[in-house]
Amino acid sequence: MPELQTRRSEITKLLRDQAAAAWDAGAVYCAGMIEPVLDGVLPATVTVFLLPGPLGANSDEPDRIEALLPALTPKEARDENDTWTRVQALTIEGCGQAARSYGVEDVEPEPGKPIRVAQMQTFIPIPRVNRVLLVSCSSPAIALAEGLFDLFDALTGTLRLA
Repeated sequence: MPELQTRRSEITKLLRDQAAAAWDAGAVYCAGMIEPVLDGVLPATVTVFLLPGPLGANSDEPDRIEALLPALTPKEARDENDTWTRVQALTIEGCGQAARSYGVEDVEPEPGKPIRVAQMQTFIPIPRVNRVLLVSCSSPAIALAEGLFDLFDALTGTLRLA
């Protein structure tokens, strides 16, 4: 975008700083999109983290998601404007069993500045090691949450573990 040319060095530094912070937090992949729509733009992100597995989990157990599910907490909405979270176990082709939470949640990227987002987090145990891939997808376009969950599920479903 030519109008941002004068701020190129600031933008580059910001992106590098954010990438370094994400890497330090365990991020191994990140992608974002912005799609023009009638009312503005539709933003969404997906980030994949490589995390330690649950303490005491046996990497040889065939059903390792049992150690992940208790950490995920479902929440029912009190009214139509409240946040909510669903939790489920699922099987992802090419990855095996996984644990997932999804819903509409409030996050605070900056203290005191909450943002309501449609968010899906899928925890996929890695075979033969006590490590977990976390595929985290989100968008502030909560009016489109159900369609976004379908998109996030499809994106997560493209992952394959070798």
